[in-house]
Amino acid sequence: RPLRCLIKQIRATCTCKGT
Repeated sequence: RPLRCLIKQIRATCTCKGT
């Protein structure tokens, strides 16, 4: 999991799990 996705997840529920 990219660290950038983690930071974005806090700001907005990004599709990190899907990607």
